[in-house]
Amino acid sequence: MARKKAKKNKQSIWNITSKSLLFAVSIPLVTGGILALVLLSQGYYNFIAGMLLIFYGLALAAGSIYTFTEVKWLGILEISLGLIAVSLPDHGLILWGLGFGVLHIIYGFIVYKKYES
Repeated sequence: MARKKAKKNKQSIWNITSKSLLFAVSIPLVTGGILALVLLSQGYYNFIAGMLLIFYGLALAAGSIYTFTEVKWLGILEISLGLIAVSLPDHGLILWGLGFGVLHIIYGFIVYKKYES
């Protein structure tokens, strides 16, 4: 959607805002990815799903200042699911699916209806 909108407005999608967004989200994403690899190597498999949700949510929250307000709320919900997943490690995969699946479908629907229709 962003590429289509930028092309329509004769703007580049790769600009100072998109570079700032990439930098803001990359710090928590890379940190979370490295931590997930450490947990994997130590055999803490039950906590990986929750940690990924938490760091992904932190990345969304950090990047939300450069994009839609709804991204902040998606980030907060992802963090919340991650904290629940870490607290209930036997349910981590289900919560991971809710976070990366269901929440993104709902978010996509909301953003499409609000900004594209």
